[in-house]
Amino acid sequence: MPRPRVRVKVEGVEAVAAKLKNPRLVEAPLLAIMEEATRVGQKASVLAIDGGTGTAVRSIGRNVGIDRRGSTVYSAMLKATVISIDRGRRPGDRVSIRKLERWARAVGYSGNLRALQELIRTGGTKGKKFLLAGRKAVEDAMPDLTRDWERGVEREWRR
Repeated sequence: MPRPRVRVKVEGVEAVAAKLKNPRLVEAPLLAIMEEATRVGQKASVLAIDGGTGTAVRSIGRNVGIDRRGSTVYSAMLKATVISIDRGRRPGDRVSIRKLERWARAVGYSGNLRALQELIRTGGTKGKKFLLAGRKAVEDAMPDLTRDWERGVEREWRR
């Protein structure tokens, strides 16, 4: 016995396909959460590093993009300086008096700089871990940011 053929025609598929091809559907909400993620990371890094000459704080910036480079929070300081501040100084590393003088003026330190220099040389310094602080803040914010992105896509879909 031959089976009857059933045909179903779905109307509106072209309109749905056209909406899915619209780059604004995903990119606009994604750009908004990437902007917020870099703002959160930059703020956390600045709070973690605060207390020095201010140069480090002013050097922390951000780039927002959804291209292959993505979004970044960065420090414009020399790599060696960033590593020194982030990880701290190991015992045996000597800090220059000139750098200590600049730091002392910025934070209002009035003690003996030679004694401080020797203390740093023998005991090292604790790192600020500002790079990790920025990364951790963004990781903590991502679930909420992802939900914001989903709502943004939904809003764009309804347009």
